Amino acid sequence: GDVYKRQVIPKHVLIQVHSSPINPSDLGFMRATYGDPTLQPNPPLVLGFEGSGIVAEVGEGVDKSWLGKRVCYFANCHSKDYIGSWCPFTLIPVDSLTVISEKIGLDVACMTQVNPKTIMGFYHIINTENHKALIHTAAASALGKMLLKLCNEK
Repeated sequence: GDVYKRQVIPKHVLIQVHSSPINPSDLGFMRATYGDPTLQPNPPLVLGFEGSGIVAEVGEGVDKSWLGKRVCYFANCHSKDYIGSWCPFTLIPVDSLTVISEKIGLDVACMTQVNPKTIMGFYHIINTENHKALIHTAAASALGKMLLKLCNEK
């Protein structure tokens, strides 16, 4: 139940988590092979870099109109306040939230942060540096499929 429910801090919201995918980056973070190892949080560790849910509480400096909103978010693993999404509640900075339309399911919205932003980063680098090719070794992954679709469209 509430084992991971944290007290809300300023400029953050407490989200009742609905969905959170498993990304390879989550597993790499757990093994200290992803990101800066000096910034790894101490166990116990809750993984889950992205997710979706309902804003349950707001901290100081956050407009109360956020309460009850359906949102997706990125949980920054390099923040000292990091709490992953694989638990009933997570604490997220309000500026990391995206409001979700009622037309989009929370189970789909939870996957809109990590891979799409990675793809846009790849695409930006390819275009600004005039690369002719990109090697991606996990072509059958969700990331690979998104990258293939974007490159075929462009």
